[in-house]
Amino acid sequence: MGNVAPLIFRLEEASYLAGMAAGGLTRTNVLGFVGGIELPPIEAAYQGWVNGARAMNPKVETRKIYLNTFDDPAAGREAALALIRVGADMFHHTADAAGIGLFRAARESEGVYVFGANDDQAHLAPERVVGSAVIDLPRALLKVAREVKAGTFRPRVEVFGLASGIVRYVPNPRLETMIHPALRYRMQAAADSIAAGTLIAAPRPASMQARVPAMGPRVYPATSRRG
Repeated sequence: MGNVAPLIFRLEEASYLAGMAAGGLTRTNVLGFVGGIELPPIEAAYQGWVNGARAMNPKVETRKIYLNTFDDPAAGREAALALIRVGADMFHHTADAAGIGLFRAARESEGVYVFGANDDQAHLAPERVVGSAVIDLPRALLKVAREVKAGTFRPRVEVFGLASGIVRYVPNPRLETMIHPALRYRMQAAADSIAAGTLIAAPRPASMQARVPAMGPRVYPATSRRG
């Protein structure tokens, strides 16, 4: 492997919490997901979203569209509108720039809400983004850089999930009252179980498995195409 530390981010663990919130909030029982390209870590985020939603609401149905691009916001908007037409009222994505179109569609549609991905995306539609599944990439890179500086770096595959604090679910403070106390409690319990390794948000292929470093305490709630 040389002097290399590949970084893997288990976004599906934060997407599971987003799915729980969506499953508890949906009025139509239809959830939508827009992906860029169908890749294993993106499909894992989708599965985490679905599993979290069904943990809260077994009646939910899910619809997904892959755009085959990460760069076309217009395609993201059209995909979201198509899903809204079949009843989706809660959305998640892993479509990078193309996902911006999803937020536009939500602003144009009554009663539709979005959960951001990779970054805290509440600013894109403050009244429509319930929360975001976040990857704190600068913090992950800083961890490796500190090891290099200290002379303790060793080549390995490094995997970050909820236990690290680098992957986390970030609620939008403006809409936090939408999450009633019982739902918030169940989300926290699920976050603790995922961080402890007793709840698997979504299975991953063997090729994507590696040791998860524990770096901190509880991670939900927190205020802050990576695969």
